[in-house]
Amino acid sequence: MARQKPIRILDARGRPIRSPASGYNQLRAIHQNPASRERIEEQSLELSEHNFRNARNAGRGLYNDFVVCRGLVREIARFVGTKLATTYNGQNEEWGESATSYLTKSNRALDIRGRGYTADRLRLDILTRLIVDGEVGVLMTRAKTTGAPKLQLVYGEYLGTDSQDPAYANGVLRDSVGMVQAYQVGEETISVDNLIWLTLPGYEFGGRGLSPLGMARIEWLDVNKFHQYELLAQRLFASRALKVTNPAGEAMLPGATVDDIDTDSDVVYENFEAGGIEYFKSNHDLQAFDWGARPSKNTQDFFSRMLSWTFYDLGWDLDFSLEQRETGGASIRVSSDRTRNTARHYFDHVIRHTMARVDGYRLAVGVKNGRIEEPEETDDYFSWTYSGGLLVTADRKYQADVDRVELENGLTTREEIAANRQQSYPELRAQRQKEAKGELEDRAALYDEALAMANGDAQKAAFILNQKAATEK
Repeated sequence: MARQKPIRILDARGRPIRSPASGYNQLRAIHQNPASRERIEEQSLELSEHNFRNARNAGRGLYNDFVVCRGLVREIARFVGTKLATTYNGQNEEWGESATSYLTKSNRALDIRGRGYTADRLRLDILTRLIVDGEVGVLMTRAKTTGAPKLQLVYGEYLGTDSQDPAYANGVLRDSVGMVQAYQVGEETISVDNLIWLTLPGYEFGGRGLSPLGMARIEWLDVNKFHQYELLAQRLFASRALKVTNPAGEAMLPGATVDDIDTDSDVVYENFEAGGIEYFKSNHDLQAFDWGARPSKNTQDFFSRMLSWTFYDLGWDLDFSLEQRETGGASIRVSSDRTRNTARHYFDHVIRHTMARVDGYRLAVGVKNGRIEEPEETDDYFSWTYSGGLLVTADRKYQADVDRVELENGLTTREEIAANRQQSYPELRAQRQKEAKGELEDRAALYDEALAMANGDAQKAAFILNQKAATEK
């Protein structure tokens, strides 16, 4: 494989190379101008290269401006991208141990940006970009000084930005049967062997990825606008403290003074910085202004329904993230199962696919640099099992009980249970053996100590151990 140099993302002054806007101006224009919203709705019916960029920019604007949207993306990335376990499943166990150690050390500074940008951080960035932008590239390159394998993220705005070749459709070069051969990134042409271009299933358009957030921007904007209107209503009603009635039935105009009033219902009104003080005659009736329970239960239910549509588009469940106090029992377990299936979907189509290619590349470079020995079988480069992510469940005890019953009845296996928990069963089994061996060694040492105290009498030694165990309890 030819060595691919890192791509220049910044110019000589450290500024980003020409790229489209981040989406703030477009999104704020939609907020303020209803006509802009109508144009966006019309554009959503027809997918063009222009609208493809608009979707990405709108997705970035939503992620930066809406706290719920940003929290949703981070939660998905955290549940899917953390705690990756890599297990060698080939025949050469000795080579597998050395390769596992090499990959673990490489994970500490896998990103081309340097230390601190670990493999865990890289996976979180990949998932975040996929949900926000709809696409992201992973360039397999090397460090300039050491030649160590490195990865560099390539964002969508750099793909095809300077391409004048008509053979490149939106920065992607395909052969006669539609297979991708290369990508145009700025001024460079990069082979598909060196650049992994990731998109989400169902959001691919012409070899590129559409932003899931950008495609649902109308729904997200409706949620935000509804929330703003309700907050405005609450601010208006919260500014009213008292309701005043009087026999004359005449209203007191704001800012009026005693001299301005020529009625029997004279009211003194005094302005000051934090509000107002009113002096009323004894025949005035004062009541607390009752503005009702806003938002009402129906309003809250409608708002939750609107918000759940946006979550549903990404396969995530609103009840699992924000409404667990309102949902319980079987309903929350159904919500957890649905969310778990989505997390597994992202893991299988993004993390497992990406890390299989990346680890094969890293091992090949490690062999070339003399860091590890060359395996006897070429398949060993890709003989790895991946599991990871956080356990998605609302009731760990209930989930453990279900796993135990199904295991006893032969309906599942320990390996499948570990996979559902995003863990590696071979690693768990090896750790359990290690712990059991340590416990046996501790017991043997205690027995030898008790036997010495009992002058070689095994019965007395057993009595001493029992007494010690009873004392510790």
